[in-house]
Amino acid sequence: MGKIDAAVKSMRLRTLPLSLAGVVLGILLAYADYQIDWKTGVLIMLTCVSLQILSNLSNELGDVLHGTDSADRVGPQYGLNSGVLTIRQMKGLVAGAVVACLVFGGWMIHQSFGTFLGLEPVCLMMLGVAAISAAMKYTLGRNPYGYRGLGDIYVFLFFGIVSVLGAYFVAAHTIPSWILLLPAAGIGFMSVCVLNFNNMRHGDGCRQPQDCCVEARTEGRPCLPDRADRAGLSLSGALQQPEILRRLALYVRSSVRRLRRRTPNGLD
Repeated sequence: MGKIDAAVKSMRLRTLPLSLAGVVLGILLAYADYQIDWKTGVLIMLTCVSLQILSNLSNELGDVLHGTDSADRVGPQYGLNSGVLTIRQMKGLVAGAVVACLVFGGWMIHQSFGTFLGLEPVCLMMLGVAAISAAMKYTLGRNPYGYRGLGDIYVFLFFGIVSVLGAYFVAAHTIPSWILLLPAAGIGFMSVCVLNFNNMRHGDGCRQPQDCCVEARTEGRPCLPDRADRAGLSLSGALQQPEILRRLALYVRSSVRRLRRRTPNGLD
């Protein structure tokens, strides 16, 4: 496998349909209510693709740097895992993906609003910076949120709420009704489902359960590596595994208890 093939494989292009689902839904909902610019729609999708590729590259780099992914990982081998790409080369790919996000994101805003000045463009640029940061810090950095069981929250927000409502707003310049939160939440929950199945394959890679994913934190033990293969990456597979729902409930309950213990005396 050559370096170009390894780089393309590390981009994990097969994950793009899931990330595009939210923005395509937002664009179609906007198209049903308003007349939208097709160029803006294309740029919204290109920005989404750039963010997803950035997330995939950063995820692989972060997992390798933190020792989560090793030679005994469950699943396909990518550029770094196979040894074809070096860490320096992967960092270069991550930097290139950041540039792509900035270029397509800025182009998208200017195409939609005709300027970078104004409240809406500035807010969208700030949201774009937050999206880039979230894409990179899932497993990268000194304190990645993916290892603290917060990945589900970020995935729900950015793959669901931000994806659908953001695409709608960029295309239509308005959010006519908060009923749009319902389809956005639907996309978000399905994305969280896929994330949890992906985390299950890490197995003993989660060496410290308190700093790992929801699957590990619910019972204070490493993720179960084979359940994803048995259930399959589908919502129906999740519904056929009541153990998953039970563990999610345990995680929510334990999180609430920790929050109560941290609440200062005299405050509710």
